[in-house]
Amino acid sequence: MAKHVVDVMDPETFALRVGLNSLKGLFRPKDHPLREIHRLLKEYKTYERWKFDERYAALRKIIDLCNRYVALKPASKQAVSGKVGTVRRLAMEAALVTAMETERARQLEAQFAPTPRLASVGATLGHKKPGLRYERIFEEGEWAMHGEDLLAFAKEKYKFDVDPKDPGKTFYGIKKIVKDFLSNPVQLKAAKEFFGGLNLIYMNAEQRAEWQLLVWNDAFYLGDKKVNTFKGSQRSPWLYAMSPEGALFAHPPQHSREKGTIHHSSFLAGKDALCAGEIMIADGRLIEISNESGHYATRLIHLASACAAILEVYDPKNDGYALFVDYANEFKGMIGVHRQQQQQEKQEVRAYRIPLREFVAKIGKPKNPEDFEVMPGGGATPWKYARPEAAKKRGCVESTV
Repeated sequence: MAKHVVDVMDPETFALRVGLNSLKGLFRPKDHPLREIHRLLKEYKTYERWKFDERYAALRKIIDLCNRYVALKPASKQAVSGKVGTVRRLAMEAALVTAMETERARQLEAQFAPTPRLASVGATLGHKKPGLRYERIFEEGEWAMHGEDLLAFAKEKYKFDVDPKDPGKTFYGIKKIVKDFLSNPVQLKAAKEFFGGLNLIYMNAEQRAEWQLLVWNDAFYLGDKKVNTFKGSQRSPWLYAMSPEGALFAHPPQHSREKGTIHHSSFLAGKDALCAGEIMIADGRLIEISNESGHYATRLIHLASACAAILEVYDPKNDGYALFVDYANEFKGMIGVHRQQQQQEKQEVRAYRIPLREFVAKIGKPKNPEDFEVMPGGGATPWKYARPEAAKKRGCVESTV
């Protein structure tokens, strides 16, 4: 179905075709049903395209009044009267616009629905910031706006509220708002200055290619240089996202109004990912890869899938680890009852640092995962195992980088 809808006739055309200024009949001129239809048509035309509910309600009233007007006319007049024909046409136009805009909303909801087993911006199961999903309205190669900022901007500047029960309708409204402020110099300036601003980079294919990591001779390269995410001896993890096909893209953290901001959603321009998080590489060797992504809220299956893709082209030997942050409490039932109680009482989010090969072999679910639990360390040991002896028996070595 077409994306762009031909709107209903304008009030002036309707008034001219039905002779609104020369109405006669049983009704007083100001109470005439055609005047009420004209009034509703004028009201409808004041609503912007993102006012979905208001537009829909006005169109439904127009359709109802038009149909009642036509039904009251004798069959002989219905066939030959130009006035009746105009009213009938308006009803058809209103019904068509209603159907097409509703269908477009459903199409957008389907277009941005999460894909099974992939991570989706703002839509991964259990995501705590579902508003992020509306960021995906922006196209690749464009400046975008962080999803939470976008909704706040739409509410403040356009008086637009999210309908939590109808994401399709919200996608439709947000899309119209984005189209408006990108073409409106005043609103565009306001968008650039609003909170984080319109400065989120959504990479196109050429930009992505510049930040794709490739493996050669068991080392990760960016272009012709081995990747090193460290600044001297200081840990400095890069953001990464892996495409559903297994292509790995990574970039140092970047927050700049001039150069733009990089979030996990930047790499694939908001599209679904196999996984996203942070990655640590030292002189080409993978040290650590995690699922720490606020945009994608990646889970166990996502990190396990990404690690499996890496192992197809890379040998981690003994220095590669998966760092799984259990935001959704997916290890519940796999760790001891006492540990579960502690976690629930303190409302803690636990992290587990697992050798890459074992993590993949067990599809992210090794036996007794509490052996791999870590907590922030300090100094030369960024992560410390909560049970160091148990971790050592499982082949783990404390991180010293």
